[in-house]
Amino acid sequence: MAYDLVISNLVLHYNADLDKIYRNVFRTLKPKGCFLLFFLGQSVEKQHRTLTQILNTLIGTGFQIASVEEAMPPQEMMNIPGMTDEMRRPMMLLVKAVKP
Repeated sequence: MAYDLVISNLVLHYNADLDKIYRNVFRTLKPKGCFLLFFLGQSVEKQHRTLTQILNTLIGTGFQIASVEEAMPPQEMMNIPGMTDEMRRPMMLLVKAVKP
């Protein structure tokens, strides 16, 4: 069975093997099918990944990146201890990846 759309809503950051998940999604999508994924940074146990890791793994799987949106905290939050370190990874990320 093949799908036009796969949505992953705030769950990928809990999985250690992102490459395997991307391969399975890619395999089950129809050509021109779309993969929407949302990442969230919170104080929970999760697999931290940089934007480079997230996008390059998608590209390496064969997806084409159609769009990327990264939410940024308001300026007044930038003085919170540890926030500078947190900015190394997306706090909230929406990626649209398409199977060619």
